[in-house]
Order: sequence, then structure tokens, then C-alpha cells
Amino acid sequence: MQRRTRAAIGVPAVLLAGVVGGCASGTDGPAPSTARAQLVGAAATGSPAPATEAAAGRVVAGFPSRLLALPPDSAVTASAVVRHGDLLEVSMAVTTATPVTAVLEFYTRALTRAGFSVTDGSMLPSGATGLAFSRRGGREILVLAVVDHRWNRSFSIGGTVAGDA
Repeated sequence: MQRRTRAAIGVPAVLLAGVVGGCASGTDGPAPSTARAQLVGAAATGSPAPATEAAAGRVVAGFPSRLLALPPDSAVTASAVVRHGDLLEVSMAVTTATPVTAVLEFYTRALTRAGFSVTDGSMLPSGATGLAFSRRGGREILVLAVVDHRWNRSFSIGGTVAGDA
């Protein structure tokens, strides 16, 4: 069961690892170096690794749902949140009937109203359309990647936001 949940959040986790860590691993979860860094950091400081909340088929408790609401006709396939001090590392995978341009417009409107700016989206995976957003001098970064399957779309949104988002 753990493997299944990890695979379900793998796309956003890899995307997030690429944004935060500099490159994606292309595996079913966070880049091995990211996971190792968390474990090594926890061991070096004597503090436990950050607690991860993850759920398949729903939005996990503690997820910033007001900031990252869902477009109409959408269903969450997986979500995750990890608290790092005053920041949250978040990811959400979604399927939707909403057209790609409408998904992009939905999040552009919502996130620019919340003070984010649209930034360079060059870190998107091949075959995806999307955008990147930042706020507070790059301290908060979100990446949205949408893949069109003709009959429906899937997208992931993830990154780092303030814990009070």
C-alpha cells in the first residue's frame, strides 16, 4: 500500500524535487538525493525527519486548500504536505474535464490574486503545459504542469508555500 501511495504522488513529488533540488529523478518518488538529504539532515541535527501527510483520492489534512483550490469538474488523485518550520512543501495530483487553458487561467487568477507572479516555466517535464509562480522573493514557488489526454486532463501542482497560506 505504501508503494501505491508513493507512486500516486510521484509526479508531483518528482516535479517538486526538480524545482527545489535542481533536477528531477524520473522515479516514482522524491529524488533519492532529496530523501537522503532529509534523512542525513535529521540525523546530523538529532531531530526527526519532517512528518509527511499524504493521501490517495483526497486532499490531505493541512493542505493549503484555500490557496490551491480545485477547478470545476476535477478530482484529486493524491496530495501531500510536509511542514518545514514556517514553510509547507505541498503537492497535489488531479484529473479534470476542464480544458488545459482553463486550468492555467484558473490558477493564474487565483495565485496572482494571492500575490504570486508568473515566472519562467522552463522546468516543466516534456509533454506538459504549465506555469511556474513565485512570491516573497522566490521563498514561495509553485509549479503547475498539465497533460492533455484528449478525453481528460491530468495536472499536478506543487512547491513550497508559507505555512499560513
